[in-house]
Amino acid sequence: MDFKELLIFKTIYETNSLNKTAKILGSSQSNITAHLKKMEYTLKTVLFVRGYDGVTPTPAAKQFFVFATTVLKQFSDLKASLINHQTKVLISELLFRYIVIEKQQLSLDTHQFTIKRTDEMNQLIQQDDYDYVISFTKMTHKDYQLFEKHHLPVCCLKSPTVKDITDLPIFVNDDVNCPLRALTLEQCDATMHLITVNSLNNLLQLIKTSRGYAFLPHFLIHDGLTMVDQAIYPINYYILKHNC
Repeated sequence: MDFKELLIFKTIYETNSLNKTAKILGSSQSNITAHLKKMEYTLKTVLFVRGYDGVTPTPAAKQFFVFATTVLKQFSDLKASLINHQTKVLISELLFRYIVIEKQQLSLDTHQFTIKRTDEMNQLIQQDDYDYVISFTKMTHKDYQLFEKHHLPVCCLKSPTVKDITDLPIFVNDDVNCPLRALTLEQCDATMHLITVNSLNNLLQLIKTSRGYAFLPHFLIHDGLTMVDQAIYPINYYILKHNC
């Protein structure tokens, strides 16, 4: 028996209905029934009596409800305690992909990440406290100090199926504070067709389907992209630490 089954039991007990329980938990009634039968088999007792208007808990169910409620409350308190002990990190989406997913320098188990666009981060540090802020912009705030400075290798990437980029557009994200956007605008000339895209996922999808090219972190070649040329640009990013 696991926490999921305890939650199913508790919900059935509180609603007196298998159908309502299925809707609340986003499951099918047959699945809820199967879990209930498994619990009754494990406990070697009947927990609910079925009727036309729902289910009625047995004396055994009333006793088991006290146990289930206590265990679920303790589990909820434990999760909250663990989250409170996690290091809170505010980070941009690209840097999350690079530092956490690609380089695995920060653990998902021990850190609580808030992932935002670069142009949103300045406002967020005014509203909440984070242990660390990892951003492309060197923000100034009385509660934070510069902890480390690094750089992200960036290059111009395209789909490997694209042989000639001459007639293709170059994509740029709409995050006004993103240095990749600034680099793109710096490298563009009047002959280039520039298209602004509103999300990183959309931009990557357009490139992967050979619709254009863009300046992106070099590590994305692991996603099957190739470099347009051999130029690599180091883009600075900053780690700010909260003054505890």
